[in-house]
Amino acid sequence: MTCSAHKPETERACRGSCLPSWYVGEWGACEGNCPSGMQKREVRCLDANGHESNYCNTEEMPILKRACTCTRKEDPRDRYQPIHDEPNDRSCVDKIRNCYLAVQARLCKYAYYKTHCCDSCRNK
Repeated sequence: MTCSAHKPETERACRGSCLPSWYVGEWGACEGNCPSGMQKREVRCLDANGHESNYCNTEEMPILKRACTCTRKEDPRDRYQPIHDEPNDRSCVDKIRNCYLAVQARLCKYAYYKTHCCDSCRNK
């Protein structure tokens, strides 16, 4: 007796039920003069059908900008370093759990969430 006739599926199409994911575009040209120039790219959260979504994990969001630095011109990979949009502010911390839900629900415009989910709302 062989078991191959009863083998379960190993892959299946999502049919729109897959979780949304982050999709990134190509890095644009360096804007500005070195060392203060900056490169940008498009980062979007899309569902399985390619529609905009608000349900990607914001902690996994890829960087949108990076600095262009003028180092050795021989190796272009050395010219780019990630940067952050804002300086690290230790007073801005999340004070309640599940702040990512406040970001997904677009509640960061309200004072309560701005205060209690400061870090998550700032990084949205």
